[in-house]
Amino acid sequence: MTSDMFAPEIQSYIHWLGNMEHHGVGSQFLFDEKSHVHLDDLFKALQSLDPVNDNGVYELWLRANRGRLEDFEDFEEYRDAGEVESFAEFEQFWVSEFPAETEWHHFTAVEDPLTRFHAVTLDHRLVLEVDPHQQSNPMHDLSKFTGWLVEAVEEVILEIKAGEYLRHLERDLPLKHRTGTIQRCDVWKVFPEWRNEFLEDLAPSDVISILQSQPMTFYRKRRSNRHST
Repeated sequence: MTSDMFAPEIQSYIHWLGNMEHHGVGSQFLFDEKSHVHLDDLFKALQSLDPVNDNGVYELWLRANRGRLEDFEDFEEYRDAGEVESFAEFEQFWVSEFPAETEWHHFTAVEDPLTRFHAVTLDHRLVLEVDPHQQSNPMHDLSKFTGWLVEAVEEVILEIKAGEYLRHLERDLPLKHRTGTIQRCDVWKVFPEWRNEFLEDLAPSDVISILQSQPMTFYRKRRSNRHST
């Protein structure tokens, strides 16, 4: 895994940037020239991939190492602030915040080819916007964070080219990050009591109306499929 930047620090950047009022037209949130170079490198690297939709959005899962306890926070500061009373409690808090050795971050990026506007999200939070008409300003030095972004994305691109990325996701992506749609009838097979709870407040006329409007479409589809074979 790349970089000496670890998950706690990355999470701090996501929280800080995601809450900054630097988004939108007329934004004055500017950052250093090195970070702009990193973002140019980032979007050049992404051009080797296909966007996930017609809007030109790129989507990936990035990984960060949890690091060691000393990469988390300062024990004495936490103790002096009354957050913890002992080093053991501090260590337990670290593990509760970052239970896995590897943290996964949902990443999206999009670029407007006409205006050269760029946007980057991490964990569904907008963390970077770039307006090419604004001048870079060293007020906000994000170069460590943007440098990590470039390294993390380039690492994933290498995995994609090697045919390992999807297998890695299938094997290691935590369940909390896996989302999808499950049909209600399939859920009811596993939890029949949920079906009873759902139907108990429906009037018989409502049930009849649902049965009359839905199954007929399904029946016609089945007949159509049968005749086409």
